[in-house]
Amino acid sequence: MPDLPPPVQAYISTYIIGARMPAYLLMDGQYRLVDWGGDVAFYGLNTLSRGQAVVDPLVFLQGMLPLEENHVSLRWIEIQPGCYADMHVFACDIGMWVLLLDATAEATRYGRMQQKVNDATRVRT
Repeated sequence: MPDLPPPVQAYISTYIIGARMPAYLLMDGQYRLVDWGGDVAFYGLNTLSRGQAVVDPLVFLQGMLPLEENHVSLRWIEIQPGCYADMHVFACDIGMWVLLLDATAEATRYGRMQQKVNDATRVRT
């Protein structure tokens, strides 16, 4: 990563990343929660507890674990009804991180466009 001046780093952190409601989860090698933070409440993840197996309460991770690669990025994962996130899952020395970045507006906009295309296609056929 390039060496960015502090004002540029602050801008990126505040206006690009901060506006996307970042939240993170850290799990150990047995897929149990070790730590979490950021705006987890935005994603409805208010009932997390340390040591908890992540697959049960975090249904959006079901079928992904174990990771076959060190890093997976998925767009527009529905975390809860009407709430979408770009999800990044990456390995670390004790397990793996899950980073959520809000993508609700983009996913909703795309869904509306797709519906218009579907409606237009149906009219022509």
